[in-house]
Amino acid sequence: MTDTKGEIKSGLLRFGKKLHTDVIRDIRSWENDPVLSKLYKTIDSQNDWQRFLDHYAEAMVALHLIKRGYQIVKIEAPTKNHKRADFEIAKGIETFFAHIKRLNFNENTSEELNITDTLVRKKTTANFGLSFKETPHGKDKEIFLNKAIQWQKIKNTEEDICSEKGRVLGSIKPLSSSVMVGTMQKGESTRMPKILKNAYEQFMPGDINVILLTDAWQDNKGKDDLELSLKDFWAKGKNKSSQVVIWFNFDIREAEISFHLFSREGCNIPSYVSDAFQ
Repeated sequence: MTDTKGEIKSGLLRFGKKLHTDVIRDIRSWENDPVLSKLYKTIDSQNDWQRFLDHYAEAMVALHLIKRGYQIVKIEAPTKNHKRADFEIAKGIETFFAHIKRLNFNENTSEELNITDTLVRKKTTANFGLSFKETPHGKDKEIFLNKAIQWQKIKNTEEDICSEKGRVLGSIKPLSSSVMVGTMQKGESTRMPKILKNAYEQFMPGDINVILLTDAWQDNKGKDDLELSLKDFWAKGKNKSSQVVIWFNFDIREAEISFHLFSREGCNIPSYVSDAFQ
């Protein structure tokens, strides 16, 4: 499917080669499903990679639940104050609501990754590592790139990279293997409380609501940030309706997904909820 300019409009066609073929096949099977077709259409309409992954994460959770014998009753189920839960889920006569959040790259992180990708393509020497004190934009970005490229040609020790006015933008250093960005996870711990609060505001009153979180890194480092954030989120009786929050993670090249369940102290989580995320 292409538009009048010949560009691919289907997100599944545009990005499918990066993903596991079984997952893409299963998502496509939802095209005419009375409930899941809504998620299928949302995923397939995305032309931005990060937005595509936001909804792909929802699909990964849905596929896992279906395989475990659960039913997705509604997509974007209305809750209160014109809010919505991502899924209403059923197992027999029992139901609960899922609020799925993916901590996407913020604008600064995306810019830093763009700088890194540019340097990787132009790499003339051994591997290197970057550390950003601030995110370079505009003229500063141009200066950072030019100085980093020059460094690769002549240097083998760590060096600060400064702006035209002498501000330290960051540094570059040699590595024995791989390429890395030293501040790739910065800011996630400060974003987590806001994500939890936003999810909580979408809860269905009087029902069990589960918050599921992941991030853009495809590893489990964000789980530690979540655990710390939950200490405050649940402290002193705050956010009483929240009993369980789940960290999940998956590799986009694989069909499997893993979960780690955090439960509020003293709460008994129903087995139909805990069993869903084994």
